[in-house]
Amino acid sequence: VSTQSTGELVLTIGITEFNEDRLLALSESAEFYQVCEIIYEKRKEYDKVLFCYWSDTSRIHKVFSYIYHIMDGTYSEDVKTKIRVTCVENIGKLIAINNEDTATLILKAFSEDIEKIVYMLDDQPRTLYSLLQCVYDISKGSEEPDINNVEIHHIYIKLMSRYNPEFVCPYLKVATGYKVDTILELCLIANLKDAAAYLYETRGDLEDAFKLYYDVLRDTIRDKQLVFVEETLIKINKFLSEKL
Repeated sequence: VSTQSTGELVLTIGITEFNEDRLLALSESAEFYQVCEIIYEKRKEYDKVLFCYWSDTSRIHKVFSYIYHIMDGTYSEDVKTKIRVTCVENIGKLIAINNEDTATLILKAFSEDIEKIVYMLDDQPRTLYSLLQCVYDISKGSEEPDINNVEIHHIYIKLMSRYNPEFVCPYLKVATGYKVDTILELCLIANLKDAAAYLYETRGDLEDAFKLYYDVLRDTIRDKQLVFVEETLIKINKFLSEKL
């Protein structure tokens, strides 16, 4: 019997016809999550309904709609708080389902918990970076509220310097809400010369900026020369192998 047909059977007969606790235990054991949802809804244990969604592979992506249904509905603040706490404590599950939808949810409903979320993901830097990348991209390109937290912004830029160092300089040129001196130190430690030169320039330290811009230019020329030498050697080796 399918989960859906079992749930329909329960609704048709009426859940009061069953021993509720026994039915819940059997449904959990059999992974009949829609039946579990019916019981939890009846008991007004809406936070437990979330576990039904992210345990049910056929409906897992519908968890976000359910969360908005509660948070935007006429439910009590106590219910909404339980939903919020459950989501934050299980933020990893939501990210695994859909990173972008999780970022949007944080901006719309859980922005006050962003510091706690960042702290919880501290030992998962790649996951944290992907989440923050979505958060800042969405807030920049929509009407969703910004994350006005300088410390978190610094964490995001630091992670960017680790995973996408080539993005840092272009990002700093359009971003706001970071401390130049702090990020300059970060860029110098990470050897991001182009980003550091830009920050020196914005700070008015033109001599230091010029030195780094010169280094960037020299490195670029050197890299191109190395590529040319490597390509030339390959051609020479190929020519010799054909002639010998």
